[in-house]
Amino acid sequence: MRARYAGDLIERVLWTFLQGGLAVISIESFEIDPMWVPPIAAVLAVLKGLVARKIGSPYTAATLPASEETPAP
Repeated sequence: MRARYAGDLIERVLWTFLQGGLAVISIESFEIDPMWVPPIAAVLAVLKGLVARKIGSPYTAATLPASEETPAP
């Protein structure tokens, strides 16, 4: 149980870091107003969640293998 939680937590932290970083890089690259960082990061989070359904468990937005996810209710 703890290993599953730790894996999920690490995954969420890494994806959040990546999405925030990509949002900052995109506003600097395209010279966009910095107020757009949160919406860009949110869009990236939604896209990641949609892709994750195909990679990991279809019941969560995690990219962990389905065998490591909690079974569907």
